[in-house]
Amino acid sequence: TLFKDCYYLVAIPALDWTNIGSLYTTFENCVSLKSVAPIVAPSVYQMYRAFYQCSSLRKVKLNIDASFEASYVFYKCSSLESSGKL
Repeated sequence: TLFKDCYYLVAIPALDWTNIGSLYTTFENCVSLKSVAPIVAPSVYQMYRAFYQCSSLRKVKLNIDASFEASYVFYKCSSLESSGKL
């Protein structure tokens, strides 16, 4: 829930996600978010609603080895053009 409900957040710069285990609702409801620097997070096990309702998000690149819970990760991301592994 690091950035959850940051309605006016437009971009996320490169951050060190190396030791993060959960992206649970991290960007949920960031409706103005358009871009996220590539996320390299090899330890992530939880991505539930990570980008839920980020309706302005166009692209995101993820490098994640495995995630056990990944429901609704991009739900209601109506502007999403591409997503994928680096």
